[in-house]
Amino acid sequence: MTVCSSLYSGGACAAPMSPPLRQKRTIAIIATTLASVVARLSALVSQVIVGWYLTEEQVGTFAVAIGIMGVTALFRAGGTALVMPSIRPANYDNAAGRMFWWGSTFLLLSAIATAGTIGLLPTLESHFVAAALPGLPAVLWLMVGRQVVFAMTTVSRMRMSVDLRFSELAKLDVASALMRIALTWWMASTGMGAVALALPQVITPVVEFVYFAFCGACKRSDFRWQGMAFREMARFMKWPMIAAVINTIQGQLNFLVLGIAIPASTLGLFYFAFQLANQPTMLLTSALQNVLAPFLARDRGNRIAEQVGMERVFAAAMLFVPVTTVATASFFPTLELMVWGGKWSAINGGLYFLCIGATYATIAGILTGPLLGLQRFKAVAGFEVGKMAGTIGGAVLGALLVWLDSTNGTPRYEPITVICVTTGATMTIASLTQLVWIMRQYKVSPRDIVQHLTFGPALALLTALAAQSIGHSLRESMVLSEGRLGAGLEFIAVATIYCTLIILGVRFTAEETLRATVEILPAPARRFLHRVFVLD
Repeated sequence: MTVCSSLYSGGACAAPMSPPLRQKRTIAIIATTLASVVARLSALVSQVIVGWYLTEEQVGTFAVAIGIMGVTALFRAGGTALVMPSIRPANYDNAAGRMFWWGSTFLLLSAIATAGTIGLLPTLESHFVAAALPGLPAVLWLMVGRQVVFAMTTVSRMRMSVDLRFSELAKLDVASALMRIALTWWMASTGMGAVALALPQVITPVVEFVYFAFCGACKRSDFRWQGMAFREMARFMKWPMIAAVINTIQGQLNFLVLGIAIPASTLGLFYFAFQLANQPTMLLTSALQNVLAPFLARDRGNRIAEQVGMERVFAAAMLFVPVTTVATASFFPTLELMVWGGKWSAINGGLYFLCIGATYATIAGILTGPLLGLQRFKAVAGFEVGKMAGTIGGAVLGALLVWLDSTNGTPRYEPITVICVTTGATMTIASLTQLVWIMRQYKVSPRDIVQHLTFGPALALLTALAAQSIGHSLRESMVLSEGRLGAGLEFIAVATIYCTLIILGVRFTAEETLRATVEILPAPARRFLHRVFVLD
């Protein structure tokens, strides 16, 4: 029996995707992926700039501010960001206005709560040492401004997404990314400290709103409540709002927990490592969620198509996501020495654990896209609970172990390594639980689940360790210098060996999944990967 789904064959069996919609899907995937690559590369460039100019304590100050926002902005936009991508185009005009007012209410309340917290900082210093960090009030004020501006851009961005105007959004995202790099470099190089991380997040939404106003993405009806009564809206938004709250807790509150327990400099190291390990997560999750959700929405109600789409996304993600996440840990030691001269080398050991945790968290995040499209908001909330357990549990456990290790005088273990290990371990356990649960819901056999969950990560991890070992041996045998030049040559060796081994490994040990994944990609990407993996 032939089974089809919107994601892979152009639509549910009962309603095949038309050629224009199929073409839009192809353009959407290419444009969104390229824009996300540029955005993530810009984030990496910004992190390089931050690593050059900011101290560990200044990065820690920004992390503390994010942790505080995890409390004051607990509800985010009330769950609207989770719901809007799943709204069909025909229903969007009627829904946009109430989504705007629902989300804006929570964003404005969070701005007020943050402003009140800034006023309380002097009285908190005796109980919360981080409250006295220089620059913290300025960073928080900028985050207040971002909450207000974000309320104005959310509906317009989602209108373009629901209308499948991904090419325009991609161009806007690229321009915003380049502007963030320029602002970060200018402010960091002029000694503005943690503000250099916060101010670009305020300015870019302002520019985006101006663009939306002139490109037809803003309509008066988008800012006028229509349709549901407030009580009915509250019932409908219950699970999305719960998911948003949990998302805030798991994504931000861990920094507040650690900010209470460890010095700002150690928190800065952890924030730097956490961001680095999660770069692939943010690239793949943000890109694919907004593409997968609208297309899976078209399969809603067709159980067979839903099952096929979810299983194929899971299989492909488990093979290819570890390739990017684990590579980060493999490349970092030599790249860090080459770029920053050892300034951030304290995170070398712990980064492997964070990257392993990020691997499974990334795949869980990717699966959220189809779940949103299918409007399984309760399942999305469950996913966010799992992520919260992973990040917060790791922070609490890490802080406890660091405290216990320091009670006898000099700590036996580096605090940053302990926190990275506990966070990576709890993220892995939580994400594995999520993935097993959701795939069992879609009738994937336990044997297939175990195979998918273990093969890709094991292949990537063994390849990364082998590449790092061979690269280091080559450097020693060639008696290269210990400085940046030697590190650069070792990095080239490690990267070349890793890419070669991983291509061979995927080609000859997972050919079936590789071919199935390549065949669903747009033609240019398909032709390129056919050449890379010699599939013809």
